[in-house]
Amino acid sequence: MTCSTIGGGPKRPQHRALRPRTAPTSRIKCGAGTSPGCRGQPACRRQVCGPFTFLCRIIDLYSRRIVGWEAHEAESRAQARNLVERTVWREGILNPPRVLHGDQVRPLRGATVQALLGRLGIAASFSRPRVSEDNAYAEALFRALKYSPGFPRQGFATLAAARDWVQAFADGYNTVHRHRGIQYVTPRQRHSGEDVAILRGRHELYEAARRQHPARWSGDAQLGSHSRSLAEPGN
Repeated sequence: MTCSTIGGGPKRPQHRALRPRTAPTSRIKCGAGTSPGCRGQPACRRQVCGPFTFLCRIIDLYSRRIVGWEAHEAESRAQARNLVERTVWREGILNPPRVLHGDQVRPLRGATVQALLGRLGIAASFSRPRVSEDNAYAEALFRALKYSPGFPRQGFATLAAARDWVQAFADGYNTVHRHRGIQYVTPRQRHSGEDVAILRGRHELYEAARRQHPARWSGDAQLGSHSRSLAEPGN
């Protein structure tokens, strides 16, 4: 589980400018980023950027499926707790062992979320401080989100617009996107077990093609083979 900012208000085009001789006095803190290891609390003019939208998401490491997400205008321990609880009961995550890995952010480390995890029998795991590679799968998903073609570079007009966009992205990512890290099947197919038949059929197709034209193949046809191990993070 991880939380990140996904957009603020409109920004004026950036350009190179001389550094002012004196520190400006009309600056305020207008947003706080929580992406692990890469954002702090930027100070900017009220006319330049608006409030940030905070996106918390939970993904299944085995299938890369987005199993839960919420977007809010501020971080909250209560919101993180509600997201975890709703996701656990909706997805039927009842069989141990269960582990929830998260970033070093305050909502996840708070007593509210920790008490819920203890009651549900879920072990808590956290990234090491200032080591973003400990949550590589979440980072890969965040990059796919921010670099998707439809992502609004100028930010979202409203919180409702941000939520609608994330819902459409999550639906497409789970059911349409063929993930490189799980041998180009969709996260939903991997999550439901449909990928077994898909990869078996793909492997048989490559084997038949290799037998028909053996000179075109330098080794075994492994692209369609099925593996139940976790693959490397990717898009």
